[in-house]
Amino acid sequence: MIFTHNKSIANSKEWSWYWNRHVKDFEDFPNLEVYGGRLDFSQPLDYFDIDSDMAERLRKIGEPYDIFNNTLQIAKPELELIIINGFNDNDGIGSLLWRFTDLDRDRHVYGVYASLFLVKNSVYCAITVCYVDKDWGCEQPTAIIEISQDEGPFIMPILVNEDAAGLFSFDDIQAVGEYIANVWFGIQYELINCPEEIKYVEQRGPIQPSNDYHEDHSIVYVKRVIPVDENGNQIQYDAKNSGRISKKPAWNVRGHIRTLKDGREIFVRPYQKGPERENLNAIKPKQYVFDDTKIKEDAE
Repeated sequence: MIFTHNKSIANSKEWSWYWNRHVKDFEDFPNLEVYGGRLDFSQPLDYFDIDSDMAERLRKIGEPYDIFNNTLQIAKPELELIIINGFNDNDGIGSLLWRFTDLDRDRHVYGVYASLFLVKNSVYCAITVCYVDKDWGCEQPTAIIEISQDEGPFIMPILVNEDAAGLFSFDDIQAVGEYIANVWFGIQYELINCPEEIKYVEQRGPIQPSNDYHEDHSIVYVKRVIPVDENGNQIQYDAKNSGRISKKPAWNVRGHIRTLKDGREIFVRPYQKGPERENLNAIKPKQYVFDDTKIKEDAE
């Protein structure tokens, strides 16, 4: 999304007043009521743990897209983004927070966390900025923002932490929100347009229950596996009669492109699967990992 501004928040009395209205004192992000539902920013979500360089590439990939003119399918409407390592004041997301850096007192930002939920045509995002001040570190809950579009894309404050407002300007928070928005779009693009891997399958038997399925998270490499038989022919599985058995109580299935037998391609929306799919506590978060080479190529 291309965000444009005529003036900064600091130079606008109206916008400064509006943002100040949303400054509150809180330690943890509260639940947010949206369209009759409740967003819990503390719940474990499938996540992406990336460094500053990867975030910058995903931002470049995501910038041309938005969700309002149907230019991009959404594979994961809910996710956690962890941007850590590689921060500096010259480029990437670190350059948006350069005013906070104080070399004399060894104060600098080293990470940004964000939990994002897509609801209708808005993305609600809780941002945490991580910083070091001499020998003291802090993961500072910073703001909940809404990313949406009217005549143009915009960032609106829902809640701004009083302590964070003393560390970062409203313009800083808005800039970080815009950056995260485009990283989010880049993630959606790469999940849909993931690389393919041809995998030879000798036979298809039941899935053996994993001894570690109950652990807090598992790693998922973002790729589309194409199973083939010994003759190189793609294997077409019948989902209802596959004989495959999974012992996991529930899991998330990300949105993806499916090729039908007649050659047509359709988009399958994200959904939950498993006998306990209605129980959100039964769904354990997964870490998604991208192919570095493909991300570099797509960002160029």
